[in-house]
Amino acid sequence: MTGELSDWLRARPAWVAQAAFFLLETGSIEPRQFDELAELCEAELRPDFKHSAPQFEHHALLHERRTNLRLQSIGDIVGVNALSPRRPLEFERAGKHVNLTVVYGHNGAGKSGYVRLLKHICGAKHQGRLLPNVFNPAESPGSCRVEYCSDEKERKVQWTVGAGVVEELSGIDIFDTSCGRAYLETSDEVSYEPRILQVFTALTTAGDRLSEMFERRSRSLHWHKDRLPADLCDTAAGAWYESIDHATDPRELDELTDFNADAAQREIKQLQAIAAEADPSGRADQLELRVKLLAALTHELQMVERVFNGMLLQKLRKLDADLLKAGDAVRAAARLSEDADDPVGIDTAAWAELWRAARRYSETRETSGPEFPSTESGARCVVCRREYDEGARRRLNSFDEFMRSAAQQQVAGIQAQYEAEVEKLNDLALGEDVALRAHAALDPISDDGARVAGEIICLYAALRSLRGYIVNRRLDLIDGGSVNKSLKELSNCVGFVAREMSEAIKSAAALRRRASRDDAAVHLRRVEELRAACFLHEGRESIRAGIELLKQKELLERARRLCRTGEISRKKAELIREIVEREFIGRFNEELEQLRAGDFGAEIVRENVKKGRVAWRLQLRNARGNAPTREVLSEGEQRMVELAAFLADVRGRPDKSTFVFDDPISSLDGRYEAAVVDRLLQLSTERQVIVFTHRLSLLSLFTEFAGRFAGLKVNVLNIRREAWGAGEPGSVPLSARSTKNLIGPLRDLVNKAGSIHRKEGFEAYLPHARYLCAEIRILIERMVENDLLGTIVQRHRRAIVTKDRLLELTVIDEEDCRLIERMMSRYSTFVHAQSFELPGELPLPDEFAADLAALSDWLESLDKRRKALKK
Repeated sequence: MTGELSDWLRARPAWVAQAAFFLLETGSIEPRQFDELAELCEAELRPDFKHSAPQFEHHALLHERRTNLRLQSIGDIVGVNALSPRRPLEFERAGKHVNLTVVYGHNGAGKSGYVRLLKHICGAKHQGRLLPNVFNPAESPGSCRVEYCSDEKERKVQWTVGAGVVEELSGIDIFDTSCGRAYLETSDEVSYEPRILQVFTALTTAGDRLSEMFERRSRSLHWHKDRLPADLCDTAAGAWYESIDHATDPRELDELTDFNADAAQREIKQLQAIAAEADPSGRADQLELRVKLLAALTHELQMVERVFNGMLLQKLRKLDADLLKAGDAVRAAARLSEDADDPVGIDTAAWAELWRAARRYSETRETSGPEFPSTESGARCVVCRREYDEGARRRLNSFDEFMRSAAQQQVAGIQAQYEAEVEKLNDLALGEDVALRAHAALDPISDDGARVAGEIICLYAALRSLRGYIVNRRLDLIDGGSVNKSLKELSNCVGFVAREMSEAIKSAAALRRRASRDDAAVHLRRVEELRAACFLHEGRESIRAGIELLKQKELLERARRLCRTGEISRKKAELIREIVEREFIGRFNEELEQLRAGDFGAEIVRENVKKGRVAWRLQLRNARGNAPTREVLSEGEQRMVELAAFLADVRGRPDKSTFVFDDPISSLDGRYEAAVVDRLLQLSTERQVIVFTHRLSLLSLFTEFAGRFAGLKVNVLNIRREAWGAGEPGSVPLSARSTKNLIGPLRDLVNKAGSIHRKEGFEAYLPHARYLCAEIRILIERMVENDLLGTIVQRHRRAIVTKDRLLELTVIDEEDCRLIERMMSRYSTFVHAQSFELPGELPLPDEFAADLAALSDWLESLDKRRKALKK
């Protein structure tokens, strides 16, 4: 079986095998291990899951740990019912085991209080409430001290009300009226399950707990899904949105929202306007006129953008720097070439310009003369026509050589480049009339159009200022950051105007189509699709997170389904039929036979299996109409069936733990009392049995029947109610002792009375003497019942028992009868009322001692004769 169970566990979901391993290793599953099991459930759902199931030791599956548990004492009781003993109630003394203890006490002595207390400490079924002393509400919270022996190790525990069950004492089984009634009237599980069934029960509980964990986590994942406008539900995007579930691919959302939202909004407005247009042809004419204006403005702005590009200022600054650098070179060359008497300043730009002007003038006037400057003999100035002298010719040739130098040529080239850029700027129409063009093209479009028109006007003003600085070569006054900002704004304006032109073109075309056919519904349908797409676009992050959340919820739901325990319950039911059902029902039938109740027709049947838990109930075999057992059987018969069910239930434990019985013979006649006593004595040969009773007849039966079991002795405890409370242990009353055991205590009382007589006199001795007379008379009466007549007839027993006892009466002779009659007459005199005229004299201590010695000798003689008879 163990191999098959191991294979079965390993074939289940991974968490089942792992949880079974935890349970077999330590007997429980720790909170952190539940987290491990939850992670294992989720991992098992992934396609790449690989798990090596734990190896189960075959012997571990069916191994049962056996514990020998014995209750030693209970004391220091505070705040529990009316219990307030000053001494502990000792069921056995340390180091000395006593298997059978009978706790005797009158009604109200505290027996039920002790049983209730033990039920809460040991975790018995149907514990009921444990109340304090309701007549002393100021009493401290309930507590007590329990001493016990577990596997020969003595232990102590201080227990308080509300602390729960002492786990090590949970093996103690307690029977009382409420426990018996529960067996009779309700269906319930057996008290003990074999270890493997405990594992399956715990697996069911673990599965439910894991399922609850996943359900809690799933409930915490809630997507606050925005409500889609009702008029968008029929759109493709809206239908997709409404159908989102855990299987939705997020890439579908990317495809649906891959567009420019601002452009979509503008298109929506255009389409709505087109659909609502009463004169689409006229509106198309207006838009086409605006397209022309926008096209002209676009072209103009693009021209300005090309000239005032991002590199313009950088290029001009470089040319300006190069020009300054080249000028420095020119000036250096001029200083080298000029004479001392040469005029100052020929290196300046003015001189250079004058020289170029003179060359041009000469070339236009002297078309056939020598090349400028002509310095040969007889040459004249091209301006004043005066003939050059020698000094003038020399200076002129020197200046011409200077103007023809490489440095001067470089300056001229750079200057030409700078002027070319300035020429481009001068060609731009940056006049203030741009306001008319911008407002004409953009104002009617929208508020944004009017805003952009204003921005263009401001930009043109800034660009005019910039052009002035450039033309005048005052680049040092230009702020580069402001220029970059203006260029960026210009680029934005170009883009805006271009988009408006493109949309105007589309709108005009749509209006032309609208004029040729009525397709307003098509436009409105397109508007709805665009609106739905914009709805998705605006909430795409929330939708993407929602899809992921739904996937997580689905994973948790699959994990929760993985924790279903139906298979575990069915397997446990199968094991119950194999392991428990046959044994449990067999034990019940066996107990009925031993209790002589086999003919009551009671049987135990399995009622149902739910969540791995099996309920059993008592019923009457073949009873018509399924009549309730308690309404058919008498109270005595019910008690016998209850006892049989209890013993069949708890005997299934492998432990040798204590049994506690509270008044087990309630409503029983003599025959069944004897059967119960005999069964409890049998149990006490194997384990500790504690019986609480107020019945002397039960006490007598235990004392009488104990002799049938070798070495078995009955430990009788007496509890009583004292002024300070109930449950106080005391000496066993003489009426509860055997005749042989009574003589010794009576001799002790005689000795004490004799001491009082000698020291304090007859008056002090008198009450003790009267008490001795009453007790000795009771002794004689019990000698008649138990010894002379051999317990054939007893006052506390309903039946007359003759088997193996009548023959013993033959040893009685005349002297036996006379002794008993003499003693009975003597002590009855002092117990009954006496004549005033002839009162009897109470015996003195020596007389008491002599009579007790005579009775002891008689018992010994009678016992010898009966033993001789048996031989």
